[in-house]
Amino acid sequence: MHVYVRDTYGFLNLSSCTTSDLQINLDPSPSMIDDTAWDLIQSWLDTCIRTHKRCNEREQVVPDRLLQLDRASESFRLINKRELEPSVRYVTLTHCYNIDNQSLQLTQSTLEQLSSSQPLSTLPLAYRDAFSVISRLGLSYLWIDRLCVFQTDRTEPSRATDNNQLRDIFSNAFLGIATTGSTSPSSGLFATHHRRLITPTVLHIPVDDKGTMVPYMAKSEQQGEKVIDFWDEPLSKSAQAMNQRLLTPRMLHFGRSLIYWECHSAICDETHPKGRLNFPDFYFGLEGEKTQTGQELQTIWKPLLDVVFPAADPVDQVFVHWFALLERFALCSFSSPGERLARVAGLASEMGESLSQRGYNNTAYFAGMWKAMLPGGLLWNIRKDGHRPAGNNVPSWSWAAVEGPLVIQKVTPERANEGLICELVSANMSTPSFEQVTGISDGVVVLKGKLFSGKAAQNTTLPPSIGTIAETRWDLKSLATVGGSPIAFDAPNSMQGLNWTVVFDTKQDVTCDIFCFPIYMNLEKEQWHRIAGLVLSQLDDGRFARRGLWSIVVDSTEKALEIIDSVPNQDIEIV
Repeated sequence: MHVYVRDTYGFLNLSSCTTSDLQINLDPSPSMIDDTAWDLIQSWLDTCIRTHKRCNEREQVVPDRLLQLDRASESFRLINKRELEPSVRYVTLTHCYNIDNQSLQLTQSTLEQLSSSQPLSTLPLAYRDAFSVISRLGLSYLWIDRLCVFQTDRTEPSRATDNNQLRDIFSNAFLGIATTGSTSPSSGLFATHHRRLITPTVLHIPVDDKGTMVPYMAKSEQQGEKVIDFWDEPLSKSAQAMNQRLLTPRMLHFGRSLIYWECHSAICDETHPKGRLNFPDFYFGLEGEKTQTGQELQTIWKPLLDVVFPAADPVDQVFVHWFALLERFALCSFSSPGERLARVAGLASEMGESLSQRGYNNTAYFAGMWKAMLPGGLLWNIRKDGHRPAGNNVPSWSWAAVEGPLVIQKVTPERANEGLICELVSANMSTPSFEQVTGISDGVVVLKGKLFSGKAAQNTTLPPSIGTIAETRWDLKSLATVGGSPIAFDAPNSMQGLNWTVVFDTKQDVTCDIFCFPIYMNLEKEQWHRIAGLVLSQLDDGRFARRGLWSIVVDSTEKALEIIDSVPNQDIEIV
């Protein structure tokens, strides 16, 4: 259906519906703190406790310190784990770290003060709201890093404790609370709904001459794919919060407009209280994580609201989920270049173990890349506004070398290595170094294949609406052989639809003279062939560095082979 608004129009993919069949709630509570909202939260929690086996698999581990709530006096105090039973249920708080250093925190000088009863009114609003949540749920113990971990002068206080301790704290929590819509603890948890903005739209459309009205909805809203609002929540941009979300068995998000639920077996929100359908074949509902055929998915990591991984094969599922997580991590903010690899190191270690358990043993890993994905997996790209941070000690061929919105082209080893016209000779990779995030700049990938020189030129026909994308998306005007008898291949007229394109990783990489190394060739549109590969620059020592991607489309097999066969194979080193 086309929708016209004044001088513009858009397109909606509609289907007939009944909200009862889709289990969509068109009348969410206007408040996050009324009885209707609390009843829904309690139902999510009760169902998870009763029916989700994986969500209830926790060890009897208690943090060194917890905050104990006293409902009668509306106060709290810091207690040592020696005062607690190992089976105690505690709740963690995940929040943004824009905190005034003058606010209350745990130090040697405040330990005695916090160990005695303190009024809740002394805390930032988000902390007080978190205590309200645990009180409403009948719980008594809350873990907040700033008040339970001795603070240092670091920006993110959770770094003050050992990573393994943090892992234990979050993975063994009974529940996690996330201040998803808040930029700082002073903002609080609870927002007032803007109902028209969060409720799916039902269009009643006449379908015959009698005026029979049939309800229609956009398919995206039926399936619960509308997670753009969640992407824009402040906490969704925190890499540290991403790690905590993955570790915490069940998490309750308080966004700017909606309350969300994440656990190992369900993804819900107030408009999809029974679960969200993410892509046609996968249902993340309170009944558990299943395909439409009813087959239960065996995932390594907890499904997240903004990370979708549609793959049924056990090994493919691991790789697809991994790359979906990488794309989300790439959108997060980091305090230092090395933090990007450090944040995914634990995930990589878990992935290697899981692949081995599933009978897949090609688990060499280095600088954020799996050897099984090479050479096809080198064809990642940055959607826009990429930049290479100063002091980033990462090989240029790794996605971790460039900051920006990441796109993984082909996300399983089988797909990544379809149609290859080059081969991997060697890669400086090692299996056990998942945690290695420094001293890796000498990582070398050696490929055997064809090397061309190319001429790029700025595309002056791109519309202004694409913004900064035009600064790095150029036209490839020609390819030529390197050395020997020069053979040049000129780009066809763009009106033919045979696009020759260069996409540089960053604005600093943009140049007219490039080297083009083809990775694969695929058949498209009957006789059309796409050849795609890496844009490289040559360093003083003769080795190469990645600068982006290139692709060309030609209209016949003969033309594709003429280009590929015009130069001999050679080994090149990419650092």
